Amino acid sequence: MGCQLDESALRALTELWETAEDRIKRTEQTHTKLPIPAVNELRYAGYHIVQAILATDAGAASGETQKALNHCKRSTYDAAEAEALYHLERIKLFQEDYRTVFIDIPGLRYQDIRRRAREAKDFLLETQKNRDSRDAHYERVIEICDELKGALVELDEARDELNKQLAAKTAEQEAETKRAEEAERKERAKNAMEARRWRIGTAVAFAAFLVSCAALVKERLSAPANASTQTPAATASPQPSSP
Repeated sequence: MGCQLDESALRALTELWETAEDRIKRTEQTHTKLPIPAVNELRYAGYHIVQAILATDAGAASGETQKALNHCKRSTYDAAEAEALYHLERIKLFQEDYRTVFIDIPGLRYQDIRRRAREAKDFLLETQKNRDSRDAHYERVIEICDELKGALVELDEARDELNKQLAAKTAEQEAETKRAEEAERKERAKNAMEARRWRIGTAVAFAAFLVSCAALVKERLSAPANASTQTPAATASPQPSSP
């Protein structure tokens, strides 16, 4: 028969188990994806709980209980981390959706939200370098997750107003595009008209040039013919007188 577990240890273990289980459910409900690492950690915790119950001395039971506690903390961390990463992706999506809009809505702490999101991301990345320390940071990750969730609620509430601004800006851009296209069309028409006038002017000038050339040629060709029809009158040579 195993040792009877310490009541305070059992209470702490029960609380951590319920916290981990609650975080797993929350994460699954948030983005319909079960956090498998968190589930595995809780399964490991269950194994050590059984080992603690079966332990034949208090020292072994205490050691197994501590291992179970640590796995519960890691399970909580993994579940909260998964949810926090999901919230970070949603915040990033919000930034991409409204990257062309100047966000200045009364009551919306947008710059503060961006700062906290950056800090949360940096913390998670730093912690991921040493996964064995998750049990020491699980409470902080819970805080980060809840902060990001609250920030995301603020951002989602601002979407209606921002969508109006985005629609107005889009309409203005479309109007500006139409104005630019109309100005370009008029410019093309003007250039086409000027080109047509230039072609007509050039054609008229060339035709006038041809007419002038033809008249000049005709004049020169007719000049020798006129000269040949005009023969000067014959004059009698005076006869020399006899001596």
